Amino acid sequence: TAKLGVRKRFFLGEEPATAPGALNIYRDSGMAWGKDGKPVANPKASEDSLTAQPIAPQAEAIANAIRDIKPDVLITYDLDGGYGHPDHVRTHRAVMQALSLLKSSQKPVLVWGIEGEFDETDKRTQAAIYGSATAKRKAMREYGTQIVVTGDDTFEYSNGVEQKISGVETYRLLAG
Repeated sequence: TAKLGVRKRFFLGEEPATAPGALNIYRDSGMAWGKDGKPVANPKASEDSLTAQPIAPQAEAIANAIRDIKPDVLITYDLDGGYGHPDHVRTHRAVMQALSLLKSSQKPVLVWGIEGEFDETDKRTQAAIYGSATAKRKAMREYGTQIVVTGDDTFEYSNGVEQKISGVETYRLLAG
């Protein structure tokens, strides 16, 4: 986060993202493949994983963070979780549920979802943010538990499939 100039960060379960019934730490739900060929939470995931816990306290904790921070813009995952990871999909759902708990005056002006795959049939407003691939690569190197940077312009998730590092991120407008 420091590599990108982020001054403050917190996780679900840390102030101000807390609520009764929400855990103070969540484990990765893991990913397996369902019978339909789509990602599902690993059935052997820990009981304290994000998808094994109820969504309502998670949504309340997110709503509390939004009330505290009062952001103008909120960025989350799109409906598909970027590439389908169950924790990303849950995050999207919890954020959208959190927004429904807020008064109109407490809601961000805009809510964007980071896109996984571009879909021409999706008619929502899209934004492309152009940044530095070099800065992104440096930041990505800080997350060795999630990804491995394999070259100047490539990385891999745990599935070993090489992906391109781009300075461009695309988002779809979810609300606002």
